[in-house]
Amino acid sequence: MKNVEFKIVDYGIKIDLSVSQFNKLIEISFIDTVLPAMEKIGVYNIEYDGHFGYSIFFRTENLECVKHVKKFIEKM
Repeated sequence: MKNVEFKIVDYGIKIDLSVSQFNKLIEISFIDTVLPAMEKIGVYNIEYDGHFGYSIFFRTENLECVKHVKKFIEKM
């Protein structure tokens, strides 16, 4: 019997935000600003509706992208 192998293909990330950061994220246009910036960074399935607190959730194939998302949030 052949050994079963696995490969990690992406990561689910949650970044906790301050209330101020979260409110700024809500105020800017998702379609015009957030989505294009995040896609350029290399993340997808972006969610931040407040239902699960002051956090942003997304998926990425490269953990290096998380640093760039943090910089995007800090520059808001």
